[in-house]
Amino acid sequence: MLRITEEGTVFLVDFQTDMARQYAALSYCWGTPEELSRRPPLRATAATVQVLRDGIQLNQLPRTIEQAVRVCIPLQIEYIWVDALCIIQDDGLDWEKESRKMATVYSEAKVTIIAASSTSCHSGFLDMDMGGMVLDTPPLTPSSSTRMVGRLASNRGFHKDEWAPLDSLVKDPIDNRGWTLQEQVLSRRYVRFTQNDVQWECFSKKACLCAQSQHLSLELKRSPRQWNDIPGHFNHRKFTLASDKLRALSGLAKTSQRATIGDVYLAGMW
Repeated sequence: MLRITEEGTVFLVDFQTDMARQYAALSYCWGTPEELSRRPPLRATAATVQVLRDGIQLNQLPRTIEQAVRVCIPLQIEYIWVDALCIIQDDGLDWEKESRKMATVYSEAKVTIIAASSTSCHSGFLDMDMGGMVLDTPPLTPSSSTRMVGRLASNRGFHKDEWAPLDSLVKDPIDNRGWTLQEQVLSRRYVRFTQNDVQWECFSKKACLCAQSQHLSLELKRSPRQWNDIPGHFNHRKFTLASDKLRALSGLAKTSQRATIGDVYLAGMW
């Protein structure tokens, strides 16, 4: 877990049980292997873990992670979980152990920050194009004027048409990443930064900046019977390692299994 200080420093600390539902979790795209090879980001490794424990400044973090920390500060959230910095990346045993906890990490977070518009850990997600448009209209009286302000309706996040063919959906970059499906679906609440909207969802409410009516979304936490929809969405997503596929689906399977009686889960099927 990363602890955030008022001075703008983050420290890697061990997770304690009293941190449950007191931290944010970040869901984001790491970036392509080619980009990460050209610009290696700071990650937790055997060589850097002590540096992270000693504390680093925000400007030393990859831009997407830095911005996620900055979102936490006004929300008065002291801790944030980021996979690249909280799992030792060159330690196979640590990855094996921690990857099994991913579903718990997101379901126990106070809020998940979804950097939906970000293409990599370097790109950030707070520079959005809100599609605003201002129209000057003729004055109603000689001494007054009226301005009309409009914006394009968002068709991303929970505004996308879930009933449309999967290959025709308008997607944010994060919708192509394999691990992020369960990260969103299993979160108790999330704030999603799309290319042109900011969206909030929890068990009781949906809200967004564009103020459209919200479509029904793919929510396993509300309707475990929707499992039949999960593999179709999941199979369109990409993995750096094909061996991660069933592991990234396991949290959704466990959640669904708790709501069923007598069904046995076998490698993506019941």
